[in-house]
Amino acid sequence: MDKTPYVVSGDISRLLQEWAAEKGFVLPGPRFFAGLRSQFHSLMFQIFPGYQFVSEYKLLAGLEDFVYHEDLPVISLDKVYLNYYPMLEISRLVGVDGQDLGLGARAGSKPIEQQLEGLRQKMPTGIKRVVLSDDILWTGEVLLYARERLQEIGIEVARVCVGIEIEEFETCDGVRGGRWFEEQTGLKVRSVCSYPQVIDQICERDFYPGVPLCGRQVVGLENTGVPYLLPFGNPGKWASIPEGIQLHFSRRCLEQTEWLFSTIERLSKRLVRCSDLGRQVFSLPDDETSFLVVLRKILETIREKEKKMARTICHY
Repeated sequence: MDKTPYVVSGDISRLLQEWAAEKGFVLPGPRFFAGLRSQFHSLMFQIFPGYQFVSEYKLLAGLEDFVYHEDLPVISLDKVYLNYYPMLEISRLVGVDGQDLGLGARAGSKPIEQQLEGLRQKMPTGIKRVVLSDDILWTGEVLLYARERLQEIGIEVARVCVGIEIEEFETCDGVRGGRWFEEQTGLKVRSVCSYPQVIDQICERDFYPGVPLCGRQVVGLENTGVPYLLPFGNPGKWASIPEGIQLHFSRRCLEQTEWLFSTIERLSKRLVRCSDLGRQVFSLPDDETSFLVVLRKILETIREKEKKMARTICHY
């Protein structure tokens, strides 16, 4: 039995709070989210015996403690936990065909060059050294990219602090992670939680379509993401979900999403329309169509596929 950690960082309740306040929806309380997560944890433990969940409260408290004791200005790459510091908003991008297109500006933010110019102007006179903070150090490539871009405008990164650090992670380009980043930069990384190796590390939001920041951002489409689930994205390549259970896993996560948004609708006494979503879901409408109506049609299709697969297996 493989006990290698599979790590998920909690964030949906925190992300939905800002969305609900902006859109006028009512969120369920902590007990609901505890129940939602309990079901998700059970699913993950069945797939990954080494599954671990890191709550947003632990990450927020740890990161705030780090930056509180810093004597240098902080620049954050993190939209979830430390979004009240000057930010450099970077995201992983994909094309409409799901092809990985590297790094770029996060949806709704200015191009990287304009963000850098804004940061240069915001830095106090004479400040040339900063602390760089992010929620996750996974491969280390995002932090390395940010450091290099900051150097271009004369700002040196003196230290790095992150919520979760993966020390080593195998990628198609070789072993990356915290150790690789430290070797490349000579910087020491401070982390709230650190793992020598993992099967994968995923943000909770990426399994809940419609939640703000869910999925990989699609280039050319405003605030549109591809969730790490079928029929949208690639749960195998993007989240290490074994091939034989990707359909089952996607169905269970979509059922969780249905439960979440149906509860929000009931408490709010109004529909959640596709245009209301905190992030548009690639291939779904972005108009006044009911999000739950569309979601339930997708679930119906997935359930039929599962039944067909089960009948095929029984036949053989």
